[in-house]
Amino acid sequence: MRKAKKSLSFGLLLILAAALFCGAFVGCRPQNINNGGNGGNGGEGTGPNFVIPQYPTDPDTTFPLESFPIEALDKITPPVINTFGLELWDGTANVGWYVNGSHAGTEQDPYQIGNGRDLAGLMEIISLGTGNAIAYDNGTASPTYGKVGNNFLSVGSYQTTDFSGKFVKLTNHIYLNTYNPLGDGDADEMTFADFSNSKNSGNPINWNNSGEKAFSGSFDGQNKTVIGLVQNNYSGYGGVFGQIANGDIKNTALHSGYIKATASSGGIVGYANSSSTTNITNCTNYGNITTSSSSGGIVGGISDNSSDPMINITNCTNYGNITSSSRSGGIVGSISNNSSNSMMTVTNCTNYGNITVSSYYSGGIVGYISSNSTINITNCTNYGNVTSSNYYSGGIVGYISNNSSNSTINITNCTNYGNVTSY
Repeated sequence: MRKAKKSLSFGLLLILAAALFCGAFVGCRPQNINNGGNGGNGGEGTGPNFVIPQYPTDPDTTFPLESFPIEALDKITPPVINTFGLELWDGTANVGWYVNGSHAGTEQDPYQIGNGRDLAGLMEIISLGTGNAIAYDNGTASPTYGKVGNNFLSVGSYQTTDFSGKFVKLTNHIYLNTYNPLGDGDADEMTFADFSNSKNSGNPINWNNSGEKAFSGSFDGQNKTVIGLVQNNYSGYGGVFGQIANGDIKNTALHSGYIKATASSGGIVGYANSSSTTNITNCTNYGNITTSSSSGGIVGGISDNSSDPMINITNCTNYGNITSSSRSGGIVGSISNNSSNSMMTVTNCTNYGNITVSSYYSGGIVGYISSNSTINITNCTNYGNVTSSNYYSGGIVGYISNNSSNSTINITNCTNYGNVTSY
């Protein structure tokens, strides 16, 4: 049982306008704090037994909940999903669901994504920018996007889009690579070597998301999961989606994944920005993430690009371990709101993964905040250990910078059970 070197007892209500407290909630300069207080009575760092929901393999199936003591956190593994009958991704991208006219992309009749080829097709369409002709082989019943060298197979009449105003949903689990954990199969040992793909001579296939082009539609995962996402030495924004702007992603989980990227990365979205409203809701990550900066279990980085945007992260959970040189958090790596009228919220989110930063800014929920307006972090809980080799580590937020008189940061009803260490 872990003993707290320094116990901090706070009430469940904490409202901050600036970075006032160190360690348990918001980080400060060099410290060596092992915080284990359960938010109410201090003392040992065990906290109560807590419930970890197992992600269902089928939306019509109810799985029992399992209780774990805090010491068992490093034994969390992704729930077992039977991949029998799922189509293993072969690295190609299909746009048939978009060009064949079978669905209108409306809320009542959304585009449907059923396998890795379909999801890769979505990313290809977004990554080409808006208004470009889509090249695909239209000689088959299911048109396939593709190139031969630098030559398109054939050019159709459909154009690329960011899916603004359009709706997309998953109809099945997405089986990108096979996850075969080595050793004891702990989530914290999820490495590149744990993944394979029989359609690529046994080697896992790297996932290419939408890159620097943002998805602006509404994506409903319908409680389905993306299995075996691998981005090894990836040069862009890491995650299922590279970017989202003025769009919605909900009910989506990364079941197993290995993300090692050079840019902002998260299990679901690498980078989120907004000129109006962006929502990420009810998403879960089990993948491990390693970047040089701005990494989060759900979203790597968040910023605004207009006078009055709103970005909301709600009901999201991270189980993956996050490793970076700076600006890393269990839910969001970094938040920067540049407008005096913007609003950003992180609500009802929980982190179980460990956060390790080699320099600055690590937090159980958010690693780094730079604010010119309003940021609300509400009803969030951290169970993971938070470590920074230099400054600024916190159980909830690592670092806060208030940049103007309009800036207000409210941290309300948040609890940390993890150990916080900053050297």
